[in-house]
Amino acid sequence: MTLLTKDEICTQLGVSPRCLENMITRGDFPPPTRLGKKNFWTDTALQAWLARFFHAQEVWQPGRR
Repeated sequence: MTLLTKDEICTQLGVSPRCLENMITRGDFPPPTRLGKKNFWTDTALQAWLARFFHAQEVWQPGRR
């Protein structure tokens, strides 16, 4: 298991720290786990969130005419 910091999450998602905080507050992104003075997410949690976020796009099929 790999632990990711807020900066690493923001870089991977291409969002600002403030945007990430807002996503967490709205319940759109998993809350961090605090270890000492820092917050962390597991790479597994990030991958699961990405899979759920992009699910509709990945299962999309063109409509029939």
